Amino acid sequence: MKRKVGIAVLTGVLALGGTTVGAYAVQSDKASNIQGKDKSVAEVTLSTEEAKQIAKKQLSGNIEQVELERENGRLVYKVEFEKYGDDDDVYVDAQTGKILSNSDIRPAHDTVKISKAQAKEIALRQVKGTVTEIDLDRDDREPVYEVEIATANGHEANVDVSATTGQIVRVEWDD
Repeated sequence: MKRKVGIAVLTGVLALGGTTVGAYAVQSDKASNIQGKDKSVAEVTLSTEEAKQIAKKQLSGNIEQVELERENGRLVYKVEFEKYGDDDDVYVDAQTGKILSNSDIRPAHDTVKISKAQAKEIALRQVKGTVTEIDLDRDDREPVYEVEIATANGHEANVDVSATTGQIVRVEWDD
C-alpha cells in the first residue's frame, strides 16, 4: 500500500514539474529575443510563432528574422521579410497582436539630424567593410540608424549610430 501511495505522489510531483517547465518554456520563448536590457516577460502575451502568423497576414515572402524590441514605450515583434531581394518589416504589438504602422514605430523626423549617408560614413569609420543594410529605428526612445557591415574577413557587424547626435551607440559582432 505504501508503495502505491509513493508512486502516486511521485507521479504527481513529476506531472507538476513538467507543467512548470512547459510554462517556463513558453514564457522563455516570448522573452528570449528581447533586445537590450528590458526583459519584461509580463508585458508579452504573444509567442514568436503567433507574431509570425499575424505578420504573414500583412505581408508575403520569406521571414528572415523575428526580434522582440521596445519601440515607443511598448514591446513589439519586428518580423523581417525578404521578397525578391528586398527587405521589409512588419511590427506586431507583443501584447495585443495589432499590426503597427510606421508612424507608431519610426522616430519623428524632426528629431533626426543625421542623414543615412552621414550615418553610413560614421559607421564605416568605426568598422571597415561594406554596408549591406541601413535602417532608421528607435533604441530606448532615441532614433538610431542600424547599419549592418560585412567585413573583408567574412564577419558581420551591426553598428548603431544616433540619428540625433551622430555618436556610435553600440557595435555588435555576429558570430
